[in-house]
This record gives sequence, C-alpha cells and structure tokens, in this order.
Amino acid sequence: MSTAFDRRHARLAAAIAAAARLPGRRADAFAALRERFAGHAFHLVVAGEFKRGKSTLVNALVGQDLLPTGVVPLTSVVTVLRGGPATAMTVRFEDGGTREAPLAELASYVTEAGNPGNARGVREVTLTLPSLDGGLRLIDTPGVGSVHEHNSEATARYLPEADAVILVVSADQPLSRHELDFLQVVRGHAGKVFVLLNKVDYLTAAEREQSLAFVGAALEKALGTRPALFPVSAREGLRARLERDEPGWRASGLAAFDAVLRAFLQREGGRLWLDAMARRLARLLAERRFALQMEIRALTAPQETLQAARRALAEGRERLRHARADFAAALEAERRRIMRERIEPDLDAFGRDLRARLRDALASCGETWRGAGVARLREALEACTVETVRRECDAWRRAGGDTMRAAFDQAGERLWRHLADAVDGLLRACAELLDVPFAATPAEAPPQAPPAFYYKFWEAPPSLRLLGQGLARLLPGALGRARAMRQARERADDLVQVQSGRMRHDFEERLKQAAQCLLAQADAHVDASLAGIGEALAQGEARQQDDAAAVEARLRALRADVAATQALEAMLADASG
Repeated sequence: MSTAFDRRHARLAAAIAAAARLPGRRADAFAALRERFAGHAFHLVVAGEFKRGKSTLVNALVGQDLLPTGVVPLTSVVTVLRGGPATAMTVRFEDGGTREAPLAELASYVTEAGNPGNARGVREVTLTLPSLDGGLRLIDTPGVGSVHEHNSEATARYLPEADAVILVVSADQPLSRHELDFLQVVRGHAGKVFVLLNKVDYLTAAEREQSLAFVGAALEKALGTRPALFPVSAREGLRARLERDEPGWRASGLAAFDAVLRAFLQREGGRLWLDAMARRLARLLAERRFALQMEIRALTAPQETLQAARRALAEGRERLRHARADFAAALEAERRRIMRERIEPDLDAFGRDLRARLRDALASCGETWRGAGVARLREALEACTVETVRRECDAWRRAGGDTMRAAFDQAGERLWRHLADAVDGLLRACAELLDVPFAATPAEAPPQAPPAFYYKFWEAPPSLRLLGQGLARLLPGALGRARAMRQARERADDLVQVQSGRMRHDFEERLKQAAQCLLAQADAHVDASLAGIGEALAQGEARQQDDAAAVEARLRALRADVAATQALEAMLADASG
C-alpha cells in the first residue's frame, strides 16, 4: 500500500541518489548522505519485566520462530533484528570484536542457560532477515526485575537508543509498582510508548475486560493520561503467523496492533527524519552551487578583484580561528555554569530529601517486619533501601536531564548561531566582491546531551562489615534488630552519597560529551563552508592562464554543472512538498 510517506521517501531517495552522481565538489559529502539515508534505522525496543512474553511477541511480529522462548527467564543479551538481503547472525562482544555465527547457535549467546551471567562477554547479537523492513530495527531486550541483575543493566543500557518502545505487561500477573516505575523510565527515553497486555488468551472474556480496566486505570493514575492499551496473545499470534491462519492472527489482537504500529512508523517515525535529510541535502546543493558560481566568476574576474577576494578569505579565516576559540571557551564556561548553578544545587537538595525519605521508609519497613528474624529483617531493609533509591534517583535524573538538556541546548544554540553567522558573513563578503548571489542556508542544529547512567548498589563488603554482620546474628533479638536498623540507616546514607556522586559525575560527563560533539560539529561546518570557496578561487585563478578556448570550455562545463545542481534543487523542493 502506497502512502504519502512512501512517495516522499522515494522522491527524496531519487534526489539523493542523483546528487551522489554529481562529479567533483562535495562528492564525498553527497556519498555520505546517501549511505546515511540508505542505512536509516528506526529503533523499536521491546521491553518489560521477565516472563512477559517479549521474545514470543517479537517472533510473532516478524512471523518466524527465531528467538528462544520458555517459562523461565531466558533472554540475557540484547538481540537486534534488522532487514537485509540474506539471513545472517552477527555477534558483537564487549571488547569490540565481532563474529559471524550460524543462526542455530543463537541460544548459546543470548540465553541465560547458554551464556550464564553473560560469561562470553556479548554486547548484542544482530539478526539480519530478508523479511524485515530495511528501515526498522526491532530490538528484543532482557527482562528487568529478575534475579539476574545483568539483564536489567543490559536493558537500561539500550533504552537511550530507543525511538519508540513496546512495553509488554502480562494479563496473568497484576501490574506491579516496579513496572509502573519502569514505564516512567521508558517515557524519559522514547518519544512513543505502546503498551501491550499480553497473555489474554489465559483469561475468560469477563476476566479480560476486568484486566484491561485495572491496567488502564493503573496506567492513567501513574501517568496522568490513559495510553492506548492493546490486548494481545503473542503465543496465538505466532502460531497463526506460522500456520498462515489469518482469522487466528486477527483474533490474537496482533493484527490490530501491527496496523497501528505500521501507521505510526510511516506517519511519525520517518517524518522528522525525512525533514532532516531534506535540509541536509538542500544545504549541500546550495554550497555546491555557490562554489561553482564563485569559480565561474574567478575565471573571468580581474586580477585585482581576485586578490581582494583572497585577502578577504585569509582575513576571514583568521577571524574565524579566533571565533572558534571563543566558541570553545564560551561552551566550556556554559558547561561549568550549568553544573554549578543548576545541577549541583538541585542534587544537594535531592540528597538531603532522599536521606529523610529513606529514614521514614526504613522505619516503616522495620515495623512491618517486626516479628521476623534478624537475617530476614536485613534482607527486607536492603530491598527497601535499593528500591527507594532507584525509584527516587530515576525520577530526579529525568527531571535533572530535562533541566540539563534545556540549559545546554539554549546556550549551545546561541553560541552556534553566532559562529554560523560569522561564517556566513565571510562567504557573503567574498560573494559581493565577485558579484555572486549568496543566500545563507540554515546550518545543522546542535545535538542534545546524550543520556547514559548505570546504578551501582553493591561492592564486595569489607571484612569489618562482614564481621559486624556475623556478630549481629549472635546478639539477642532486640539488640540484633537494633543493630540491623542502625546499619541499614548507615548503609542508606552511604548509598545516597554513592549514587549522588555517580549522578554528579554522570551529568558532568554527559555535558562534556555534548560540548565535544557540538565543537566537532562546528569545526566540520567551518571547514566544509570555506573549503569550497577556497578551492573555487584557486582553480579559477589557475585556469585564467589557459588559452581562451580552454577557458570557454571550462565555463560551459561549470554552467552545465550549475544547471544540473539547480535542477536537483527543484527536484528536492518537489520531494519536500
């Protein structure tokens, strides 16, 4: 079925392919744009707690029984499914190495049984499937909340890569507080979240309606709005796809979800990306046309005019060198200011508030487990501490991340525009000297600060702490409990300090990375903008020494090249309309 997205995608693909065939100027940039366009991927991450049927759902969506499934937590490594000409499997390791492996070995890399504790050091496994849309990456993640902590860490590491998330919950288990907290984390990373209530085939019709009502109300209470909720049976959907049972596919609920998902991918998932690709192509074409027109004038302009243009370019380069240094210094000053005035004061206040919350939570937990033994009390206090810290830190990081991104983007945008205006001013001055039309085209927008964070809850306890815990078990009940409560409060204070320090370091590193990225992008913008005009002036001046016939032949070739570039600009305008 052809859609407006498909038609625009095809027109833009044709324009980019034609631009990549243009000879000479900016050929490398056009080739890179074509490669980027061809390799575009929309990252759709399937996430949720363990034993919710995520791998079965992925199998059903692609219509093949590929990923291992079972009644115990199986998936321990992120698995990426992508389109390609032939079925293949690539294993990527944490040390940067890769290995091509047969599909039959998949379970030995991605399951807990085949790769316990990820002992093989696998970062991710990529499956290439001819049946999958080339522009989509469907990502199966390990379940969070199981006894295998590394599974949760693997999923948390991949969430920042998500363009959209399918959150899978189960009809045969109540929606947990942990799942609601995890949904809040997911929403902080992905622009779109689909919630699927899986395993509805286990319920009667009445139970299904009750489950939908309960889950919908819980989601609305947690999020402030009721998201679309899709009741599905991944197991029945997979069976129907494998048996080509179209009525069964519809009855599984996945046909309706698949239609909504495809419409979203066509309407929303690609629109912003196509806009960005079109803007990039427009700028490259404008830069190429301007450089060609500058060379045409350089071939015919008097020597004194060329000398004036060369002087203006040299002087402008020197001014831009100083402007670049000012840009870097101002960017570093803004980074320090954001940490000093925004992040650190908020983080200090958060730490004080969290300590108070933990004291209350531990006191309540102690009352709840009053009749339990000391060992069980310790376990309950530790679980309470970890859960509270993780939940509160996640909430603060989302708010702090929004604050940081807004502050950095505002500062970066201002500094970027100042540097871009300086570049355009230099190009305009040279263009006026040679009487060449010049129209500034918008530069690429500066990037946002990249998100990343990993928790650290436990280190190997020192021998004195182990000794203290051993002695506590030998104390009478009341004394042992009092000691356990005191150590839990000390542990909580230590944990708040550790996590606050990690978050402070994390935010500082994210700002450094964002600043480095923006600075590199600014350097590339300056170099690319000035390279064309410098080359045009040099070639034009050099060819003035040729005989009249050679100069005229070069002028005809350049004018034809300008016409071809303008035709592509018109083609792009049509593709963007």
